[in-house]
Amino acid sequence: MNASPHKPKVAFIGLGIMGQSMAGHLLAAGHPLSVYNRSPEKMAALVARGAQACTSVAQAAADAQVVTRTSTTPASRCSYRWPT
Repeated sequence: MNASPHKPKVAFIGLGIMGQSMAGHLLAAGHPLSVYNRSPEKMAALVARGAQACTSVAQAAADAQVVTRTSTTPASRCSYRWPT
């Protein structure tokens, strides 16, 4: 990964077909990237390229300036409870 201190850190939640591609483009553009997926094996290719694997949505988002998710399954929505 070619992370630049001038690019915001991104947390990417959900690494299906679309998420893998989008997160890969962010890494290629030099963004620091943390990733979370309910199936941890889907993080491996991005981690090999420099992403930080996280064990929870909260960990992924903790120090990110941008948080994005692509998963919309009922099970995934239950894991995205933001404080109100």
